[in-house]
Amino acid sequence: MEAKIKRHLTLVDTRKTLVLEAAKVVFAQFGLEGASVREIAKRAGYTPGALYTFFPSKKDLFLGLVDLSLQALEAEVKEAKPQKGRPEGAFLARAQAWFVWLEAHPRDLELLQHSLITAGALGDNRAARERLQTALSKTLDICASDLVALGAHPEEMPQEMGAMAAMGMGLLLLTPPGPPAQTLFQSYAEQVCVRLLGAPVGRGGAEIAEMQSAQTDLFV
Repeated sequence: MEAKIKRHLTLVDTRKTLVLEAAKVVFAQFGLEGASVREIAKRAGYTPGALYTFFPSKKDLFLGLVDLSLQALEAEVKEAKPQKGRPEGAFLARAQAWFVWLEAHPRDLELLQHSLITAGALGDNRAARERLQTALSKTLDICASDLVALGAHPEEMPQEMGAMAAMGMGLLLLTPPGPPAQTLFQSYAEQVCVRLLGAPVGRGGAEIAEMQSAQTDLFV
């Protein structure tokens, strides 16, 4: 009996995954408002009625897809290996893993960007956008923990991670993918270390002063 239940749950998960993969393509192509349950069902190989057994509405399907992307992103960040020889190496490695994953998964990136821009379609505009921004920033929670472990003030971390998420999403939206964008984000992460923690390992005083003067204050 237990084996039968496990097989059933595995089958349900597989079907939900097929639906979500089809939805990712349709949402990326038509957006939240233009995507139809009928089109998603067609690409997944199901009837529209069958989809409702997994997701009660198109909004639930969209949010399920956003959650799936954010879970994969958060897992990638947690698995990043710290840079050796630098006390802030864990923060830098995880921050870069966050950025590189989004850059390497354009459909997930488009979905997240679209959800932030058109959050009002999910309900109350301000509340929906705040929920999504909070969920996106949460994928950087372990980065915040790294900075706190190095002595940064815990109360500042929500603002810091929100600013980092905004910087990363902005670069991904406006900068061509590849090494230039990754270098810019890495530079931003290093400047966060300079501003919050002082000198990164291996940097001289003149270089530190130059980086501190170049650090953009996002909260002015």
